[in-house]
Amino acid sequence: MKEQCPFCQSIGTLKAINYRLTVHPVPGEDIDILLPAKQCTYCDEEIETPDLAQRNTELISEAKLEWLVTNIQRKNAIGALIRELRNSLDVTQKEFTAMVGATGNSISKYELHIIEPSAIARNLFILLAKSKHARNELRDLNSTKNNVAAYDLKWQETATHAVPVRWPTYPSAARKPTTKASVFNYMVEVASVTVCGAAAGILGASAIGSLEVLSNIEPAERLSNQPMFNPLFKTYEAGVLNAH
Repeated sequence: MKEQCPFCQSIGTLKAINYRLTVHPVPGEDIDILLPAKQCTYCDEEIETPDLAQRNTELISEAKLEWLVTNIQRKNAIGALIRELRNSLDVTQKEFTAMVGATGNSISKYELHIIEPSAIARNLFILLAKSKHARNELRDLNSTKNNVAAYDLKWQETATHAVPVRWPTYPSAARKPTTKASVFNYMVEVASVTVCGAAAGILGASAIGSLEVLSNIEPAERLSNQPMFNPLFKTYEAGVLNAH
């Protein structure tokens, strides 16, 4: 499908071009960057589509980080690098503090050039600035950690309300879970209401969270063979949990 110019509404008249943008990694320093855009051959208007705008934001950030790494000995360069790192990850100072294991308001002080990071922290920031892959890994690790923390919090909140050590019963014997996979699916369904009873005494919070998280990703037949869930199956088979 041919693109349409948003200005003159003509169709099929957009061509790829590059334009030059000057950015300032630190005050008083300029770098020129070539960025992609499109231009209408009919009305001559230059256009930056939403996809190009996102891509150009990344290119600008990468160019700033490259300059700051190369000129890290310049005054205030490390603080500007940390700020640009945080912006490239699209996180707040508080979130970035948690991601890199900093303490207090040190990130804010780094960015404001009030204090400088230790040699170890400095090297970490430089390595992150050099590697987009490393930044993506950091983002993914932080996302995983937040998911686990959310499930642990859910477990702790549920654990404050005691319930009997008893799985909800089936209305008919025909529906009672028998295979290992069906038992697993049954546990996933009722874990949220029994987590502080039977399950809490058998599994840790991470395993309880995994019941729900992993069940959305992997089939029960495969997950039911994971060693971390063996305690639930053993107690179920031994009749400790009343599932009938």
